[in-house]
Amino acid sequence: MDETKGPSTINPSSTNSSTEVVEWNLKPEHELRIETDDGKDKSLKLTLKEGTAELFGCELLKGHTYEFPPSSKFAVFTWHGASITVSSHAKMVYVSEDTPMLSYVNTHDILDKLRFAAQAKGKEGFGPRLMIMGPSDSGKSTLARILLNYAVRSGWKPTFVDLDVGQNEITTPGSLSATPVEHPVNVSDMGSISLKAPIVYYFGHASPSPYTNIYKKMTERLAASLTKRMDALDIARHSGVVINTCGWVEGQGYELLIHAAAAFKVNVMLVIGQDRLCNQLKSDPRIAKMVSVIKLGKSGGVVERDADYRRKARSRRIREYFYGPSGELCPHQKVVQFKDVNIYKVGGGVAAPSHALPLGAKPLLDPDRAVKVEPSVELMNMLLAVSFSKDPNTVLDSNVAGFLHVSNVNMEKKTLTLLCPAPGPLPERSLVMGTIKWTD
Repeated sequence: MDETKGPSTINPSSTNSSTEVVEWNLKPEHELRIETDDGKDKSLKLTLKEGTAELFGCELLKGHTYEFPPSSKFAVFTWHGASITVSSHAKMVYVSEDTPMLSYVNTHDILDKLRFAAQAKGKEGFGPRLMIMGPSDSGKSTLARILLNYAVRSGWKPTFVDLDVGQNEITTPGSLSATPVEHPVNVSDMGSISLKAPIVYYFGHASPSPYTNIYKKMTERLAASLTKRMDALDIARHSGVVINTCGWVEGQGYELLIHAAAAFKVNVMLVIGQDRLCNQLKSDPRIAKMVSVIKLGKSGGVVERDADYRRKARSRRIREYFYGPSGELCPHQKVVQFKDVNIYKVGGGVAAPSHALPLGAKPLLDPDRAVKVEPSVELMNMLLAVSFSKDPNTVLDSNVAGFLHVSNVNMEKKTLTLLCPAPGPLPERSLVMGTIKWTD
């Protein structure tokens, strides 16, 4: 089978790609790497014509046309060869034989052995508790999807945990979350992993750095909640956990990784593309001998994302929460009185140094807690989480029911106009804010 029909690389800056349909013939163990245009309403269509191929470990259906949104970056891989057509709005398309998929499927085989060993132990068995680590733009979330899909295809029901508050794949940015994965991740849903009974804690910031103690506390809460749920389900416990992390791997970021590994009782660490981090983990006395640290190569197809791309990705993710990936959802607007809600901000402020206070006095502002704030114009375009907590002292200890968007603040009428994912009254009156805003 020829590798391609036509050029080996297409860059639409020199071709008219808006109406062009190109067929690509891939040899076994090759992948087709694709970047879509950034412009609005510029989706890309892809069809598997012959052979077999997969995306993020999920098999493509022959003859089915998949549509991908703008600013998507992905690779279609084939084990045995495939013919694929790509049409419309491809920023870059090329074929590569330099792929880490063989090492990924070998990793899946190792994890499967751990799952079967856990299954053999019955109630006492717990499958692999896997944490994926690496710097930003190393391919962590892609590897997580692949391993989750391979596990599901093998009959398991793993749990996905996402600790990346900047680019969370389960729910909105600013969240720490977990969800069971019982079906393959949707191929054309590039922004998120389908939700089923997720556990979500709202940190409210796009990076752990402002309030690392709060981040640690929420990590512990999420781990405890997840353990409680999995203790009641043998298949979930035996299938194990796949944990995605943020790209902050030095200094305090490294300490957050170690803390999370302890909270989730991690027994397998996968490090992508960084010898320094791998060696640091192996030599760290806090990493028990029972923890396996495995280094995997970084895919050559990983594309670096600048700050503007990340900001736009967060905006798209919030929009998807309210409107759905394809605009299939219909959110509702609700007007509430200031007096009917209590709003708490994650991180109460900068505490005054103890030497600046009267003897025996305690600072009123504590950066490691949530503080109640009065409604103001600062709330405009703010993303709010609806907390299950009825006690202001436990707002950060409670998971959230969902999210709201503040589309208007009327100081004269003392009302907030909220975009809600569903009609009806709010589940609770305690709302949590951070610094994440969204302009539709």
